[in-house]
Amino acid sequence: MAVGSGFLWAVDSGQDVIRRIDASTKRVSGALRAGADPVAVAATHDALWVATRATTPFPGSTSGGHGRQAISVGDAPAAIAVGGVAVWVANAGDGSVTRIDRRTNRVAATIAVGPRPQGIVVAGGSVWVTVRS
Repeated sequence: MAVGSGFLWAVDSGQDVIRRIDASTKRVSGALRAGADPVAVAATHDALWVATRATTPFPGSTSGGHGRQAISVGDAPAAIAVGGVAVWVANAGDGSVTRIDRRTNRVAATIAVGPRPQGIVVAGGSVWVTVRS
């Protein structure tokens, strides 16, 4: 789940969509097709980043899903976060985190973090990752 542009964005993996929930009315106000098997979503003021099981997070417009571009990351993405000029994807299948440069939409680095990372957040100038041992 993510917050951005006055909406809550929630993954509905059974329907392969991202639901847009209006923060003021607390009602679903739309949906964006996410492609095959979305697992996580992150939002900025102008973009929605969706990670799917197919290892291809993509940015899309918060107004209509335009601008999609698949970006290959590690094996089995499990979580995604946005911070500064980077998008961070925790890859549970290979124990890594992928950093994507938001300006170029390209992978800038892949970092080994330990077994099965499941969660990721950017806070206080750092990237925090939870792993399962």
